[in-house]
Amino acid sequence: MKKFFRMLGLIILIGNIGFAEYTIKDGKVYWDDKLVVKYVNGVVSQYNKFLPDVESFKILKDGYARDKGTIYYDGETVKKQNGDNEVDIKTFEILEKGVARDKNTVYINGIDYPNVDVNTVKIVKS
Repeated sequence: MKKFFRMLGLIILIGNIGFAEYTIKDGKVYWDDKLVVKYVNGVVSQYNKFLPDVESFKILKDGYARDKGTIYYDGETVKKQNGDNEVDIKTFEILEKGVARDKNTVYINGIDYPNVDVNTVKIVKS
């Protein structure tokens, strides 16, 4: 029975991920995962500190967005595991389905993988 509920919870979680999105409305940026609006310009919820620069904010794809100095994934700042959030914005590109890279690092769903060679990483479709 526990296995059933774990599977059900996982299915619900995965189903909700596909409906999360960024929106820009009336000069404000929202990250809405249909369960809670995490940021409404000027009011930060307890769940997140999503504070983009509204003027330069751009919605990319696959959960990624950017402003003049930061890359975001699913409403949170993309940070490297060493705590550095200096993603190279000029070379940042989304490869496919949450996989992205800059000149130094590969990111999967907003998490850096520093030991993956950015020059040879390939998406293999099954």
